[in-house]
Amino acid sequence: MFMTGNSFICQDDTVKNFIKDVNNNDESLRKVNKKQFFDWNTFGNVVEVYTKYKGGFLVEHIDFTKCRVKDIDKSTNKTPAILIHPDWTKEPNSRDLTVEIPLYPNFDSKGRTTVHYKDYEPEFTHYGLPCWVAAMDVAAIGWKTNKWNMSRLDNSFRPSGVLLMQGNI
Repeated sequence: MFMTGNSFICQDDTVKNFIKDVNNNDESLRKVNKKQFFDWNTFGNVVEVYTKYKGGFLVEHIDFTKCRVKDIDKSTNKTPAILIHPDWTKEPNSRDLTVEIPLYPNFDSKGRTTVHYKDYEPEFTHYGLPCWVAAMDVAAIGWKTNKWNMSRLDNSFRPSGVLLMQGNI
């Protein structure tokens, strides 16, 4: 997609050191940026977590399949947040694994905040839509056609019958 570029260029040594290692996972800013663009193209959404510490902040990409948007709770006036869970299909039985991190400019008690980038579409206020959403039906037809053809080949495709015509033509 040629979106992440080749590298970041900077003159300041402190910033150069930060760009080389932006989080506790030994990732460079380019690696994090590459994951962000992949999520942007796949889902139309990107979630980043920023964690403050005495020397600055850490930047972490969160896989968008693990994220849900939590809107403001009007009864408690709680701020909007991103909910993160390792497997949302198992969430009802493992709610204790859900992590809630507020959206910027709010920070939690651990000094973390999230930023949610979303591809704008009218009437979609919580989540963005990927740019390829209009082609989903065409892609589904292509996928199903290939799957049907492969299943016929895998099952030793044979004609279901033979028509024999007797006589002279």
